[in-house]
Amino acid sequence: MSSQSYQNLNALIANQSHAEAVKILKCGLEALWLNAYEDSTSESYINTIDRSTFTVFFDIGNQAGGEASQEARVVGIFGLSCPPQDKRDANRMRGFLGPTAEVFGSSYDKGHFIAHSAGGDTLDSINWFPQERKLNRGWSDQGVRYREMETFCAKTPGTFMMAHPIYDGTSACPALLDFGILRDGVLEVCQFDNRPLTTSA
Repeated sequence: MSSQSYQNLNALIANQSHAEAVKILKCGLEALWLNAYEDSTSESYINTIDRSTFTVFFDIGNQAGGEASQEARVVGIFGLSCPPQDKRDANRMRGFLGPTAEVFGSSYDKGHFIAHSAGGDTLDSINWFPQERKLNRGWSDQGVRYREMETFCAKTPGTFMMAHPIYDGTSACPALLDFGILRDGVLEVCQFDNRPLTTSA
């Protein structure tokens, strides 16, 4: 998604109340994400899933098999941050799809589109994805920025937040991740590189 698209949304929410800004962002982001995804994907079956304070747009993929098969994957998530309802189930997440290094490679963790601390536990396994380790753990410049935004959402319940994975191919592992929060009336969106062994900050 281009930065101009998000700037256009910020122009629409300028001087609006928080509630009205959230309403505008939800409508605008849904249209932007779905149009962009359908333009870049030959075949999609997108479901809308509402859980707690979040909405997930999820492509169930196809069952063709072989090289043409597209994995089920998240198209985008937005909603309002909230305190977690349950303790983190580390054992269940660890067992999801098998050992992380074997399934995704040693450069990845099993990360969350929406942090557990910001209410992501309500989304269950649909919220999990292969996340570049330094980004997930805040071990790089971009990781520090990512963690700061996540922490703000966790410490400020009711914050509008969004995650928009961008894929290169048919896998469920994003190449890039647009992550944004509504802060002081402005939608702040940063694009993070989720690919391993890159030179990006």
